[in-house]
Amino acid sequence: MVSGSTRARAVKLSAEGFALSLRKKKFKVPVALEELYPAEAWNHAESSGWLVTRSNMLSLYNFTKTDTAFDDYLEEKLDNPTERLMASKCIVREHKEALAKLVVKQIRSTDSKWDFEPLRKNLEQVLDKL
Repeated sequence: MVSGSTRARAVKLSAEGFALSLRKKKFKVPVALEELYPAEAWNHAESSGWLVTRSNMLSLYNFTKTDTAFDDYLEEKLDNPTERLMASKCIVREHKEALAKLVVKQIRSTDSKWDFEPLRKNLEQVLDKL
């Protein structure tokens, strides 16, 4: 039996990649690890049915227009399909582990073309604080 205390630290993640691009366009997407995943991971999650509509999007993005549908507003403001996907959807909790395993598999792959730079930057920050 091992005894001792365990400490947990909360580390604030920085908006990078698509999340940073969204922030610059005034879409303050909450940044969790998944928001730093490459577009390919998000596309896989979408095609696998692992995404749900973000809750409280109207208040999250301070949308008050009455003459425009929110989906039309997203399409007008965000020309990148991955940005629209990240702004409007999030990963279902039950599938976060499966998606993380897919991302790890791609990181370990020698021929992966996925862009992991946004994720790498944040992981370096996390490791520096440990």
